[in-house]
Amino acid sequence: WTMRPFVEKHPEATKAFIKAIAEAIMYIRTNKEGTMPIFKTYLGIDDPEEQSLLWDSIHDGYDATLPPKLFKEIFEARRREMISMGQWPKDKPLPDVETFVARKMLSEALDEVHYVPAKAAVTN
Repeated sequence: WTMRPFVEKHPEATKAFIKAIAEAIMYIRTNKEGTMPIFKTYLGIDDPEEQSLLWDSIHDGYDATLPPKLFKEIFEARRREMISMGQWPKDKPLPDVETFVARKMLSEALDEVHYVPAKAAVTN
């Protein structure tokens, strides 16, 4: 979510941001009634039925863990798409995407907030 120099200079701020995202994901996932006012305030959705439908469609669709295999698959799919559009050389491999993740910091932050991964994201 940020550049490596920022992470290196501000590790506590970066970790606090990760924790906030994780806590928000868990809150939305487990607190339908508490999420409804958020939809109204920040998305302008006043109709309770529409709020409920939105919650039903998103509450378990996000995860903060960035599983390594899934993370790489997302980038690989984008690389193939770019090849088909002539924006990436066919013979140029994908770089090691794990170099772009502060994996230790991410794991520590998630552990500190007792983060529970989404069911679909449990695979590595």
